Amino acid sequence: MESSLIYTDDSVAIFMAFQTPQLEVLGLTTIFGNVTTEDATCNALILGEIAGYPDVPVAEGSPEPLKGGTPDVAYFIHGSDGLGNTNLPPPKSKKIEKTASEFLVDMVSEYPGQVSILALGPLTNLALAVKKDSSFASKVKRVVILGGSFFALGNVNPAAEANIYGDPEAADIVFTSGANIVITGINITRQVIMTDADLDELRLSQGRHVQLISKMCKFYRDWHVASDGVHDFVHGANGLGNTNLPPPKSKKIEKTASEFLVDMVSEYPGEVSILALGPLTNLAKAVKRDSSFASKVKKVVILGGSFFALGNVNPAAEANIYGDPEAADVVFTSGANIVITGINITRQVIMTDADLDELRQSEGRHAQLLSTMCKCYRDWHVESLGVYGIFLHDPVSFVALVRPDLFTYKKGVVRVGTEGIYMGHTLLDHEQKYI
Repeated sequence: MESSLIYTDDSVAIFMAFQTPQLEVLGLTTIFGNVTTEDATCNALILGEIAGYPDVPVAEGSPEPLKGGTPDVAYFIHGSDGLGNTNLPPPKSKKIEKTASEFLVDMVSEYPGQVSILALGPLTNLALAVKKDSSFASKVKRVVILGGSFFALGNVNPAAEANIYGDPEAADIVFTSGANIVITGINITRQVIMTDADLDELRLSQGRHVQLISKMCKFYRDWHVASDGVHDFVHGANGLGNTNLPPPKSKKIEKTASEFLVDMVSEYPGEVSILALGPLTNLAKAVKRDSSFASKVKKVVILGGSFFALGNVNPAAEANIYGDPEAADVVFTSGANIVITGINITRQVIMTDADLDELRQSEGRHAQLLSTMCKCYRDWHVESLGVYGIFLHDPVSFVALVRPDLFTYKKGVVRVGTEGIYMGHTLLDHEQKYI
């Protein structure tokens, strides 16, 4: 079993393997991922002892990908120990002297056509085994790989899944080796969820390792809630910093947003300016609904995109544009008078902790409410970005609407990537003009 980091869900797979009677576990090999290779080796030894198999060999893998360099590890997913911060005692057993790739080559040579490999991390060790022994691929029975994302977005960026991204050169060597390979991409594994009810049932059961697994899963579960399942970690569950304001007494109008926009610019042609602070779906629908919409609107100021700087969803894309890239491209190519305040601009304006304290102590009409709202947003900035304050994305865009003289501008054509690794990327060509 080739395991990337011996983290929470890998640990479950390892316990499953040890308790599957039709399997003989020949050994565990380790590789970097959410912890270093050295830490993964320690965890593999610990789990082997807990499972009652301290004599199963553990071979340490490569500390780095094929191209070299220090791999990025993400302790925030499975804890600093890779086991949900369970702080288990160190192992008594020791790793074997052979490297992971040497161990893999020896096992498939000793048992040709009988050894299956379960690869749960970057494929560096497997690639080294393929390079070490030209007959390796023909001697291994099967390789089952956790990695990749097919017909779905990745989990590192829109194009890539973490295990393959961890060493793409190694993955390409393995996939083209001629071995009998089965890939379980995250488009498959994401369909199988251990819910809170399942975790409660596990905790209350009499299984051999349930209490340990439950503790391991808590950290991982909390990360899922924050990052994958409940997208309330930036502005709170209600989008207003968890202020729990009473429900409104007023009602929305019957018109849709796009209908309202079309009606307003038709009623006041050349007078209506629009401040767009989210994905541009409604504006794109208005453009499609009325072919003269773009010529009748006075100005559209858009918070979105990232020019000459990295995005905030992934290196290529900013959140509002990434939210509906097709809509953004429709709007940017509509011919309307558009001003874009990208996050390369808005990130230059920070409300510091001192500013927030001054706001809290002021006599402003909404100062106390705004201070309360900002707390959740401020805490996210500190935890995720190391910024002691908040970026004023929306307010800066409002200032661009009412005081355009405070900004300098670059003119040109903006297009948006709508698929693949460039999805949501805003490209400015200041040499071109729309026809």
